[in-house]
Amino acid sequence: VITQNKVAYSWSVPIIATLLFILISLPGLKAPLHGDESTTYLEHASSSLSQTIFKYTGTNQHTLFSILSNASMRLFGEYEFTFRLPVFLAAIISIFLIYHLGQILWNYSTATIASLLMIGSHHHYYWAHHGRGYALTEVLALSYVLGAILLIEEHSSKKGAFFFIFSGLALCLTQPGNAYFLPGCGIAI
Repeated sequence: VITQNKVAYSWSVPIIATLLFILISLPGLKAPLHGDESTTYLEHASSSLSQTIFKYTGTNQHTLFSILSNASMRLFGEYEFTFRLPVFLAAIISIFLIYHLGQILWNYSTATIASLLMIGSHHHYYWAHHGRGYALTEVLALSYVLGAILLIEEHSSKKGAFFFIFSGLALCLTQPGNAYFLPGCGIAI
């Protein structure tokens, strides 16, 4: 249910929450690669774009992350930070999206609480530091929900269709299992 009694959109809360999240997160971004993220790096750091999309090797399939991390490392060099940069940026954008969805669906207080809960979430923090596709899934799922809401609203249907289609395709490219989320979201809305 989209509420009508709204306070004007404020950028201060998501900006402050994001700055706090960045301050907390920066030290962990330079940690050595470990676990599945090192497997992802070793399997796909030297893969071409077509190999990453069409000939994905192994069971560790985070296609969109591999594409973005490879691009990041080609631009900025091969460092732990640049390998994780796509998921870190996705985690930052998620804070703004959860705040925006809170504003659209409820009000300022709900949006503020949602963004603070997100930066305090262990999983959000972990996914922002772990070079795989989960932070991308988080930001794209929020974008998909935003697209569905905008699609329903008459004045934003073109923008909503763009978010809806782009986020849906990107979710499937992030992890094929995310395809199950798409009809579930449609049924819920």
